[in-house]
Amino acid sequence: MPDFMILSKDVPDGPAIRARVRQDHLDWLKAPSDCTVLSAGPWLDDTNAMRGSLLIVKAPSREALDAWMANDPYARAGLPKNIDVRPFKLVIGRPEGL
Repeated sequence: MPDFMILSKDVPDGPAIRARVRQDHLDWLKAPSDCTVLSAGPWLDDTNAMRGSLLIVKAPSREALDAWMANDPYARAGLPKNIDVRPFKLVIGRPEGL
């Protein structure tokens, strides 16, 4: 299965959206799926405010990844202003068993 890097930038009212759906998003990331989250977290601006997200995900295919991402509570709430998905080769930090 290939790895993918997902980099998203939040809409201007992102902090309010994050606050409202953050727990649902975290639960979704941890839920069993064909896609496995290897690493995830927000990226920060100069004031340490969350302004977007970075995820490294192992997925069966790009199509499977797109279907999985469509169910993200952040995406359903309109948080991402844009999303960039790229193939990624994780060299250091791969969890055991993957």
